[in-house]
Amino acid sequence: MQTTITSTQAELDLEDQAIGTSLVNFFRTIGGVISIAVMSAIMNNKLATELNQFPDGGLMIAAAKAGGQAMMHLTHEQQAIIAAAYVKALHVVFIAHIPFAGLTALFALFVRQVKLQDNGPSAAMMH
Repeated sequence: MQTTITSTQAELDLEDQAIGTSLVNFFRTIGGVISIAVMSAIMNNKLATELNQFPDGGLMIAAAKAGGQAMMHLTHEQQAIIAAAYVKALHVVFIAHIPFAGLTALFALFVRQVKLQDNGPSAAMMH
């Protein structure tokens, strides 16, 4: 079980735990969708910027979008250029995550400690 769900359930009354668990999962999913959208836009833009610096950049962009078989028809030099462009684009994506990691660490400082509740054996376990 994930720690955010455990801590949410520990903080809530029994009748509110289902709603709390659903909200935690909902906001985690929304955060993931937004993060993927923003970071893939950053990566795609950086990749296009890097590849458009070369005379045959349009060809390399098309090959990179098409995937494996199209890449096989490029020269080794073009393949190396595409690989280097991907490395630079991924580097930018990782750098873009640093502020979010810092905010997460900062917010974690304000989370208060809650002892887990011991309600005894649940009704489901009794039958």
